[in-house]
Amino acid sequence: MKKVWIVGASGRVGSALLKQLDCLKYEIMVTDATEVDVTNREDVNSYMKISRPDVVINCAGLTDLDACEADPDAAYRVNAIGPRNLAMACDGIECKLIQLSTDDIFAQNEDGHPYNEFEQANPRSVYGRSKYAGERM
Repeated sequence: MKKVWIVGASGRVGSALLKQLDCLKYEIMVTDATEVDVTNREDVNSYMKISRPDVVINCAGLTDLDACEADPDAAYRVNAIGPRNLAMACDGIECKLIQLSTDDIFAQNEDGHPYNEFEQANPRSVYGRSKYAGERM
């Protein structure tokens, strides 16, 4: 049975994802910031070494646009350094990382066409820039 770690499981996306995964097919592990602080590399490494997931789904993020603008350092710690810490820990045990992002990494869509992964990123907010930095980690 594959082990899936949902990081940020108590948030909107994490809790919705948790409802969709079949606990008979996967061993599901859930954490939030009070259990594993993704901004702390040692926390992430420790949890990873103990739990040894096959897949990590990162739903953690500082998503409040006003909070990101007010405290860019916090936004970058959670949205960029957090994914970097997860990616490095995943690399250490050869598990897969699924990093969730946002359409805020793109400039305003003038013509209403849907975005795809080949679009040129051009974030206009601290939130968008921090999430894009997390993608690049």
